[in-house]
Amino acid sequence: ITLTPEELCSEALVIRERFICERELPESFLIEKYFEQIFAHNLEEIVELSPVTWLPLIPFVDLVNSVDLENDVVSAASDNAFSTCGDFISTPWVFYPTILLQVTSVMWGMYNFWKMAAIKGMLMPTLVRDGNEDG
Repeated sequence: ITLTPEELCSEALVIRERFICERELPESFLIEKYFEQIFAHNLEEIVELSPVTWLPLIPFVDLVNSVDLENDVVSAASDNAFSTCGDFISTPWVFYPTILLQVTSVMWGMYNFWKMAAIKGMLMPTLVRDGNEDG
């Protein structure tokens, strides 16, 4: 199940030769770039969030941002909506959790980027040539 680096390289060369012969590709065809594109496409499908995932949150976020019952603001069309527009920043119990959530989201995004790069590195075949003159 596990192959040595030399065996992996030889398998990649065999696949490259099959591609070149069967699909009439030029000799400059790089199997590594082909695999990189295929794996990147598959990783994109794995981590992509469809609108069905985040769409139900939009009404809730909209409601939380627009309703201020303490100041009788029910929507942006309320008469005194302008007077309460700075309450978000000046209210610590709302502002600080929001900042914490943003920092957590950025850290989570960086972690996912790092993990996807590590997975991509593991899946990427590399062609290795030995130091002999005959190749």
